[in-house]
Amino acid sequence: MVLVIWVLIAVVLTVIEAFTAGFLALWFAIGAAITAIVVAFFPEIAITAQIGIFTVSSCILFIITRKNRNDLS
Repeated sequence: MVLVIWVLIAVVLTVIEAFTAGFLALWFAIGAAITAIVVAFFPEIAITAQIGIFTVSSCILFIITRKNRNDLS
């Protein structure tokens, strides 16, 4: 059931990203997808670990792309 929730979060964030232009929700959608993949392989993982995986992966993606975006301007 938790896997389904993470997949739904990823889908909803992807739809939100389709209606925005800032590439903000995309990184969180990918973070949710990464978390869903981890949960698929380790279904007994604690919810706190899941939230940590989501937060860390989303922030890393966001920081890397924002840093690269600033280098281009």
